[in-house]
Amino acid sequence: MNSLRTFILIVAVTFALPAAAQNPHVTGDFNSWSDQSGADPYALVDDGTSGDVTAGDGIYTLAVDFPNPVPGSPFTEDYLILPTGLFGPDQIGLYNAAGNDLNFRVFFPGSTGTATVHFIYDSNDWSAGGWAPGLNSIDIWTIFFNHDGSTPREWVAVGSFQSLVGDTDWNPASTISVLRDDGLEGDLIPNDLIFTYSFVPSSDALDLEWKVVNQQADFTLSTKLGPDGWSIDSLSDDQPSWGFDVMAGETVIMEFHKLSGRMRMQKQAPFLPILLN
Repeated sequence: MNSLRTFILIVAVTFALPAAAQNPHVTGDFNSWSDQSGADPYALVDDGTSGDVTAGDGIYTLAVDFPNPVPGSPFTEDYLILPTGLFGPDQIGLYNAAGNDLNFRVFFPGSTGTATVHFIYDSNDWSAGGWAPGLNSIDIWTIFFNHDGSTPREWVAVGSFQSLVGDTDWNPASTISVLRDDGLEGDLIPNDLIFTYSFVPSSDALDLEWKVVNQQADFTLSTKLGPDGWSIDSLSDDQPSWGFDVMAGETVIMEFHKLSGRMRMQKQAPFLPILLN
């Protein structure tokens, strides 16, 4: 009598669960260039703590204290922002034409005792509104402090358009094309963190360029913002400029969003009066 043997094959299937989402992370010499793993004191947060202003708005912040290692001497700190908490092609620092961004550098004067730097990463993509880069990060120290520690740090629109407004092209020391947030000379709303320079060209011009730079005598170690991100003169590749053409009589509006590290250009057609017969 044959016996019926039923063999049951039990197959163990392991489902790979997606990794838990990691907060953005700041890394540098101060944490031995570690990425995010486990409990992380250098994770940026969006919960209204650690310098974060508004919880849940997609803007991640972390305040970090940097004591002067040699009191009385200037010093620097290099860092990167890791949006996913890990090193990779999305890391944000200084523009690098070859690929992954280079380390951003913060400059502190010798008078610094302990400096508190707020690192900010905005995870909201602004490209639909014409802003570039769509995603970017900043640190509050670089935005507000000159290398010698003086404030405020002024920002200027520079480029090959400056000769159209009575200036020298590519002049970072300009007092003409200063970006302003006081509700005057083309700036719409004072103190909204959108710094503006606008002009009306008297003639057509093609193949112009512009970018944002901190106001100083020359470009030496200047901090620049282009549509592809940040660069610091002599420390990184010089990122491409924003290219544009102008038409006589139109209003050209250049904008710099100071607390998100983005730039934008808008144009308004010249006003043409209606002639009545």
